[in-house]
Amino acid sequence: METITNLLVPNSLGDIMIYVIFFCCVIQLVVTPEKNDTPQYLIFAVMAMCAIDLLRNAAGAQFPIPGFDDRGFGTFIMHIAMAIFPMVAGGMTRKQGRKGGLALPLGVLTGIIAGVYAIGAYSMTSTFYGAL
Repeated sequence: METITNLLVPNSLGDIMIYVIFFCCVIQLVVTPEKNDTPQYLIFAVMAMCAIDLLRNAAGAQFPIPGFDDRGFGTFIMHIAMAIFPMVAGGMTRKQGRKGGLALPLGVLTGIIAGVYAIGAYSMTSTFYGAL
């Protein structure tokens, strides 16, 4: 249990941005009305990618899937999907009453934050993944 706790402690700028993206997705799920299954699945996918990316950073060079190092193709595709999916989910949300009104702006905000993370993680790897 202590090993998992040590892996989940944010110790770099990239880890902090992953947590911000994750919690923005949680808030977006709360404000998304019921019967919007596809946008909710997209947000769940972003949350899963955040967890994979956080654990990938903690695993370092021992991650078992090739192409998921700091500048690998799989990591790049995952970061781009983390930036696009929240915006698409916000745009797909059907507004039912007051609850769905915040889904679009929050999706755009989450996508912008994830886009900054994707560009920064690819272009400034040592800054984003270095210790604070």
